[in-house]
Amino acid sequence: PHREPVPRGRLGALGAGLPLHGDRGAIRTARGLARARLPRHRRRTAKRPAFVVALLGIDGSGKSTISRLLAEYYSNQEITCLIGDELLLFSGGAPRRVQPLLKEKVRRWLSAQARDARSLARYKIPKISELLLRDALLGEARRWYGPDIVFMDGSPLLNMTAWSALYRDELMSQDFCARAMEILSGGGQPNDPLYGEFPELKAMKRLGLTRLHRPDAVIFLDVAPATSMKRILGRGEKMQVHENEEKLGRLREAYKLVVRALNDKPDLSAFVLDGEREQTAIRDEARSLIDRVRVDTGEEAT
Repeated sequence: PHREPVPRGRLGALGAGLPLHGDRGAIRTARGLARARLPRHRRRTAKRPAFVVALLGIDGSGKSTISRLLAEYYSNQEITCLIGDELLLFSGGAPRRVQPLLKEKVRRWLSAQARDARSLARYKIPKISELLLRDALLGEARRWYGPDIVFMDGSPLLNMTAWSALYRDELMSQDFCARAMEILSGGGQPNDPLYGEFPELKAMKRLGLTRLHRPDAVIFLDVAPATSMKRILGRGEKMQVHENEEKLGRLREAYKLVVRALNDKPDLSAFVLDGEREQTAIRDEARSLIDRVRVDTGEEAT
């Protein structure tokens, strides 16, 4: 059978990015999975890259639900992809069966490790690894599934930037967010002091892992931490280490700084929506904003 070429660079180095906490078993596992050879997917006819919309928000903001509602809505006229807790392809308003990607299986395993972490220190490395794989999945989904528009439940680039608030809140500012996003997307100054503040950033740079995708449009669903906690508790699921009002409040303010930094960029649109309203109202406002951006950038459906 045909074989999918093994990706080098970012994913090939994923295992090497894990030694920050010395877990040799995890390193060997990640390296082996990154080198695995799979049957080749059938590539769709080449066309312009999919338009990417990232939904941001603290836990309990409703971003997962709104992402899916948007993916379902747009799939009535286009092929859409949702990258969230799982990777889904939609057409005709319903999910389609697709050949699974190995990276998606690894990412879901890493996500489970992060969810089970009992401290922020233990949460950091599996979460960074999961976000790196989520970013790689965007490229893989574009390549093999050929969607017209991709909805992301979060954005690896923007999430990593905002989550710095949980570890070094005293550094957070709009300028910090702008510099962090530049570094994480392949730019920035080589001697930026941020490398000294975050050893993980230096390791990622050395391994070629700082070329994360920028979304074409960003929608931040703003909700109060008290509202988020009420929704989280209503799920009846195990609480994650950061799911309390104090930490969610810090994340909320960090996301606001990220949005402000994004809006200083001439080629990217970021919006803040009231996430405490009824879901269909949020979806409809988000749809209107997405349509406007696509028209303005010449990316509207044909």
